[in-house]
Amino acid sequence: MEIHTVDGGAKVELTIKDMREAGLSFESFRRGDEATERFLSSLFMVLRSEGALPAESLRLDVEVSETPEGMELRVRAGERRSGARVIYFNEPGEYEEALSRMKRLCEETELWKHAGRYALIGSSECSPGSAEERLRAAVIREHGELLARDL
Repeated sequence: MEIHTVDGGAKVELTIKDMREAGLSFESFRRGDEATERFLSSLFMVLRSEGALPAESLRLDVEVSETPEGMELRVRAGERRSGARVIYFNEPGEYEEALSRMKRLCEETELWKHAGRYALIGSSECSPGSAEERLRAAVIREHGELLARDL
């Protein structure tokens, strides 16, 4: 595992071997997964002790990317803010992939239909989305059709 300090946080590179030793996989790396939670808790302590995160930070924002060598995490101190994540898709057959991506960000998700497209909107407990995403979520909730909740 390699840790690099960047812009108020850290970039963490995990090899496939590192992931295997920690019981991690890209597919299962999400909130609520026991191995993920254990790993992030340990990582949080390391990053704080090395000064990559402020000692007073109580929350992490983590972006995860799959790489040919394993996985890359971008970690920064986060604030507890209300936010929304939105993932669009056009065909019902794209639902499983979209839901899988959303579940890495949010525990609770709503399925909407709006303007001929489908949208998954993550709950306010997600890692916060951009102002644009929050606005899109509000428009969809105002003018769209709720198809399912708590997915």
